[in-house]
Parts: sequence; C-alpha cells; structure tokens
Amino acid sequence: RYQSMYNNVIAIQGKLHNIGLYLRAYYEQPATRWNVMRYLLASHYIFYWSLQRRYYDWKNSQYKQDPGTFQDLINKTLVAKGVLIKVEADCISKYEGNKHKLLYSWSTVAMKRIMQAAPPKGEKGNPMLNTEFEQTAVLTNLKEEIVGMRGAIGTIDNSMLFPIPFQYYHI
Repeated sequence: RYQSMYNNVIAIQGKLHNIGLYLRAYYEQPATRWNVMRYLLASHYIFYWSLQRRYYDWKNSQYKQDPGTFQDLINKTLVAKGVLIKVEADCISKYEGNKHKLLYSWSTVAMKRIMQAAPPKGEKGNPMLNTEFEQTAVLTNLKEEIVGMRGAIGTIDNSMLFPIPFQYYHI
C-alpha cells in the first residue's frame, strides 16, 4: 500500500514535469505556458487539500492543523497566488461535479486556443507546430499526461477511502 501511494505521488509529480517540458519545448513566453499549467496546478492543490481535509475529519480534529474549508483554499491560496482568477474560482466553487475533470478540460482548451491563435507578441511561434498533424500530436501527448495524472490521483484517492483491515493492526 505504501509503495503504491508513493509511486502514484511520484507519478503525479512526473506528469506535471512532463507537461511543463512539453510547454517549455514549444512555447517561449512564460505567460503562454502558464495559461495551460495553472489549471493543472489548481487541481494539484485541490487534491492535496482534500487529503488533508479527509484526514483531519477522520481523526476527529486530532490532526494538528485544520486545512480549512474549500473556500479558504480557493481564496487564500489559489486566487491569492494567481493560480486562478476570481471568475474561475467562483465557477470551481459552484461546480458540483469532479473539479479535477473540469480543470483538466480547461487546461486542454487553453492549449487548443493557444495553438489556434496567432502567436502572442514576443512569441515566435514554433516551426514544429505548423501543421495540424504536429499540433494534434502535441495535444495528444498533453492529454495522455493529464489522463495519467488523473489516474494517479484517482488511485490515491480510492486507496484513502479503502481502510486497512483491523486485523493487520493487531496481529
């Protein structure tokens, strides 16, 4: 169980690094890369907050630090650090479905918009992304990394919901 959790935590980190590598390879301007990456980072923050929240609630407040409410996370971390803007934060707060999936779709849409638009000022554009085939390949790679990240988060989340049998503690 520990090894599986560790491997998935490292996989999440690796997927974020891989996405950053793709973005750095194809786009020079930090703002261009940031528009794709920030939604994935928001998902990352939300995931680790949810683990802390669950552990705090499970231990009946014996856990030393209360992670606060979801709204605290949104306002004090995600908006305050510029990961999300207020309109996006409000949308995430009201959204009743899987917040990770919404953020992943926003990231993919941001990448598509960047590819379809004229290069921003200061961005040369990338000769490797001139054809639709090349753009599709990069977008496919990005989506594969996002799906892998989602899978690792899901595995950890499901593991935390599945308790260790009582007998293992008392044998």
